[in-house]
Amino acid sequence: MSQETIHLVQKAFELTMKRDMEALRELVTPDYHLWTTYPAHLPFSGEARGPEDSAALMLRLTNAFEILGAEVRGIVTQPDMAVVIVEEKLRSRETGKTTTNNVVSVMTLRDGKLASSRIFADTFAISEVLRQDAPPERASRPKKSPAKKNTVKAGKKAAAPAKKNTVRAAKAPKGAARGKKSTARARA
Repeated sequence: MSQETIHLVQKAFELTMKRDMEALRELVTPDYHLWTTYPAHLPFSGEARGPEDSAALMLRLTNAFEILGAEVRGIVTQPDMAVVIVEEKLRSRETGKTTTNNVVSVMTLRDGKLASSRIFADTFAISEVLRQDAPPERASRPKKSPAKKNTVKAGKKAAAPAKKNTVRAAKAPKGAARGKKSTARARA
């Protein structure tokens, strides 16, 4: 089944790169389960069950990027499992930034179809390429007013700076000296 597994995995990869989700649906089982490791705030993170939801999740992922190139670096197969290593060159459609995304996909197979896929990607690279130069303001937090400067006005003294918390070393008990053996040891 090794050659059949390799052919199935390569076909799924090609269809994903072409964004042909209709044909990709034919390669998965009715209970197909897809997981991604992308950060939760991204629209293509999480998991999907079934061919329709999984195709929608993959479409959200492929719509976020222009695929500049992709290469399968390796495939490891067993009768009911395949591990695929892929290197993708991507450009964010939102920011125009490019990145190389290294992906490992662990797939289980059943009856000559994909039963599940778990996609492990370079989440840092993806987050960086999608990040705007200036992060958006959070609407849930009130804006802080600018800090008041410590200035001296005519006739007034400036406020004293706040004391820093300091930790002092504890003093050794009387009779104990640093670097010397204690009297109890010296007698022994």
